[in-house]
Amino acid sequence: MATSSSSRVSASRTAAGRRAIGGHSTSGAGATATSSYSSATLLAPIVIEFGSSYLRIGISGEAAPRHIVSTPAPLGALPQITALKNEAEWDGCLYPLLSHISTNLLLLKSLKSRPVIVVEPFVSPISFQNAICRSLLVWLGAPSVTFVPGAAAVALPYGLGLGHGIVVDVGRAEGRVTVVAGESGR
Repeated sequence: MATSSSSRVSASRTAAGRRAIGGHSTSGAGATATSSYSSATLLAPIVIEFGSSYLRIGISGEAAPRHIVSTPAPLGALPQITALKNEAEWDGCLYPLLSHISTNLLLLKSLKSRPVIVVEPFVSPISFQNAICRSLLVWLGAPSVTFVPGAAAVALPYGLGLGHGIVVDVGRAEGRVTVVAGESGR
């Protein structure tokens, strides 16, 4: 995929250990990359979960994902996720996918007023994350992208108003059982 110098975005490490992506910065798990849009008019975030078999796509606050679609082959199971190594290859795979999600599945004209939450696999290369940021922030115009590791499912009991619970997540490539113990905020 050919890019002009004005649309190239590079990733680098800063002194604080944060990754800078074309003027946008992230810092590890739960990191948020933002653009320069005002937050006064933001709508509910789009949530995209990258699973080994399926992508779950929806709007935050809704009871269920709006769409569950098969994960494209290059994004599939753990051994395959590292098959694409450089950012140009990830761009060629992720930009068309994310554009299709926003315009054809969610029927949005623009992402300018919708932050995006990306639930990512445990093992995902930085080039994968950089390509997601570039596609969503630079090319599709999202105001922010927040990366949440797949392990964030431990927050589910708290989201349901429960102080404790067992979260079972079974996928094609991996499975997790997490016990959550604590007090409810309600």
